[in-house]
Amino acid sequence: MLSTLLTLALGVTAVLASKGGSKPQTCIVPSHNNVNVSDASAVHAAFKKCGKGGRIVFSENTNYTLGELTTMAPCIGCTVQLEGTIQLSDNLTYWLKNETMNTPNITAETFPHLVYYPFQDTVAYLILKDWSHSTLISKTGKGLIDGLGQAWWDAAVGQQILIPGTLRRPVLFTLDGANNVTVDNVAMRNPANWFNWVIDSKNVLYKNIRLSALSANKNPPANADGWDTYRTSHFELRDSHVVSGDDCFAFKGNSTYVTIENVYCQNSHGISVGSLAQYPGVLDVVEHVKVKNITFVGNGDSSSNGARIKVWAGPVGSAHVNDVHYEDISVVNVTNPLVVDSCYFSSAYCATGKAVASITNVTVTNVTGTSTGKVVSSIICPEGSTCDIKFKNVNIVPRTGVAPVYRCFSVKSEELGVNCTYPTVVNGAFKWP
Repeated sequence: MLSTLLTLALGVTAVLASKGGSKPQTCIVPSHNNVNVSDASAVHAAFKKCGKGGRIVFSENTNYTLGELTTMAPCIGCTVQLEGTIQLSDNLTYWLKNETMNTPNITAETFPHLVYYPFQDTVAYLILKDWSHSTLISKTGKGLIDGLGQAWWDAAVGQQILIPGTLRRPVLFTLDGANNVTVDNVAMRNPANWFNWVIDSKNVLYKNIRLSALSANKNPPANADGWDTYRTSHFELRDSHVVSGDDCFAFKGNSTYVTIENVYCQNSHGISVGSLAQYPGVLDVVEHVKVKNITFVGNGDSSSNGARIKVWAGPVGSAHVNDVHYEDISVVNVTNPLVVDSCYFSSAYCATGKAVASITNVTVTNVTGTSTGKVVSSIICPEGSTCDIKFKNVNIVPRTGVAPVYRCFSVKSEELGVNCTYPTVVNGAFKWP
């Protein structure tokens, strides 16, 4: 008993892999195995001791509770082996210490127990900071990161996170400033907000990842994006399975050289370029993107999407989308298989100004499957802007048995490659035949 208490007090057990010390040091992270007691200090100690070239192990059949802000750093040439479960506390009162529903002008001081990012007022509580040439892996496949999101979803009922003053919910897993980092064979479950937030990073590979957001009651998972990349280049996601309830993947501003391949997306809002152009005076760029061999499975409601581009309108910024290619796509019972939305978020907001976006060299090739309704694509391009999108071998069949309808605006049928149906515009609103 005494030795166990001493180990927990020290925060980490260090084991030399060989007597000569020629191999990297290994740190085995201890746990209280108690959901009410945080293991954050032990995690911090492990990274301090073994984060430079060493190996850090979260043991199998062990639960680690993170009840405080946890920054996993440094990790330079290190390997983190996750075989147990890391769970984030769902103590909303602690995490949101200073926030009220009427908090104006959110800043870092609003959240003393979280890390605040100004973009979309994002907050985080588990951050992998400045990792370089490092790996997070589960060799057994049992490694799990659990956001215990139900309490957050219940608290967020009726709220829209993009509206200022609404409840801020932390991202489950944040890669900030990563360079040459691999995340392999890890599962994540029930995030309070997005699953993964990758910011200011390059040369990142996720593979064999399993994401699942499932509610235990009538309150659905809220904003459970699989991945959101921002100011990130040379990112790859491969061979993964996502059940989300929001974007399977979202390329936010200045995401470049991104490859998504062999991914299953269920109950999602699609693999989305954007949203872009949210902030006045800011140019968002997304280019050199490849999305290949994707299966989208819808839940039959109006939220399910496939391939999508979404751009804000109103008193906003601008967007440049270039060299983006969707190929070999299967859609099953998807409501909106192919979408360009140039009035993202709020029609009232859009009424105050048009979207400003250039969309060039975008292709959608080899798409098969079923839609829930007759409209299989809705390509509403920003009026007066370049919209160079081409469809090839698109064969989506409405489950109702009617002929497919391709809705279009500000793009020509012969350029898009399908027989477009166009609206009449009455007082700024679309009227579709």
